[in-house]
Amino acid sequence: MRDTIALMDDTLRELLAARDGHFLLESGHHGHLLLDLDAMLWRPAALEPLVLALSDSLTAYNVEAVVGPLVGGALLAYRVAERLALPFAYAERVAYAPGQLYSARYRLPQAFSALISGRRVAIVDDVINAGSAVCSTAAAVRASGAEPVVIAALLQLGETALRQQSLASVPLTTLASWPNTLWEPQECRLCTVGVPLEQPILSCG
Repeated sequence: MRDTIALMDDTLRELLAARDGHFLLESGHHGHLLLDLDAMLWRPAALEPLVLALSDSLTAYNVEAVVGPLVGGALLAYRVAERLALPFAYAERVAYAPGQLYSARYRLPQAFSALISGRRVAIVDDVINAGSAVCSTAAAVRASGAEPVVIAALLQLGETALRQQSLASVPLTTLASWPNTLWEPQECRLCTVGVPLEQPILSCG
């Protein structure tokens, strides 16, 4: 089991190009770590073992549909849904105020809302950092009359997402977890020492 976990971690490190700096994330937090999630999608064959492992991790939850936030999370969610032979829907971002904490709002297109009502849903994202996309996607799923029964991701960064009350009752399953520090803008240590802020980053939120 440990060898399998180590292999998943090594594969993610190979697929995800990491950059250190000072970034404004979708959640409104400041962070020092940025992952190139698009680069991961460039190699579908290398990603396939991770898709299979993530799909297998959902079998215990009696999932009836899979939802992912656009863009990268939805592409991964589609492959998981295909693997599990389940219906798929995506949530699209319809509002965002840069710099405000958890301002991003995701919504399911109307056609999906009608189809997903009453179903047990897995929310699948590529990487969960502060949890901005999955928090809002879970709210959109509930607003459509469905129940989020599990949240799944390839990678969890840090502990910030785990402190979100809207996710507290939903199990989280990931293939890997890396330490990471995020700051609210008024408490950002990088701002304090004058490191220039790159803004905004609309992923890794």
